[in-house]
Amino acid sequence: MYILIKKGTLSGIHFQKTYKKVKIVSCTKGSIYDVIADITKDSKTYMKCFFVELSNENRKMLYISKGFAHEFHALEDNTEVFYRMPEFYHTECGCGIG
Repeated sequence: MYILIKKGTLSGIHFQKTYKKVKIVSCTKGSIYDVIADITKDSKTYMKCFFVELSNENRKMLYISKGFAHEFHALEDNTEVFYRMPEFYHTECGCGIG
């Protein structure tokens, strides 16, 4: 799934409640500041966050495990974010943290 966004766009912290998913995220054009947070209550890293910049220049990809919430902030106009998920997205199970 490709998403084309403009500078300043914030996706907000989001996750799938019932159908927890693995995701791989990359930035194929422009750059984003990406954040993941462990939201698995019995985890040793519960509520810990990890931050990374993804861009077409650094070619980094982010693997997001099941039980993690995710958000990103676009750093450039016309930024292109690419999500890879091994399972279908269930709209009715989408949640966010405000």
